[in-house]
Amino acid sequence: MVLVGVEIKETEVSDEDFEEMKGFVRDYLAASVESEDDGGRMRWYPWHSASYRFNHILNVVDLATEIAEAEGADVDVVRVAAVFHDVAKLEAEQDVHAEAGARVTREYLQSRGNYPESFIEEVCGAVVDH
Repeated sequence: MVLVGVEIKETEVSDEDFEEMKGFVRDYLAASVESEDDGGRMRWYPWHSASYRFNHILNVVDLATEIAEAEGADVDVVRVAAVFHDVAKLEAEQDVHAEAGARVTREYLQSRGNYPESFIEEVCGAVVDH
């Protein structure tokens, strides 16, 4: 929302909350791999291990945050979307991993903190569209 050139943010994500989000995503990726009986896609694509994917996510968070700051975007929306953008990458097929990731993101944000629906919608929209 903008009033006379001043942005009023509905939501702020604390550093502590963001660290919890990163931990959730790291653990979710690890659990996705551990739950595969036969190694699943990890057998064929070992470079897409949970640690590889999480490192990729952290790199995306850094780059996306830098771009958001430079462009005047909502840094909280961008950081949260970036950390969740590939959360379902190791459990869902490539063509639906973004939608699956948005579902995980929505469940996380609705069950933790007091995030307004408008914030959740923006974040989930960015996850789907990434």
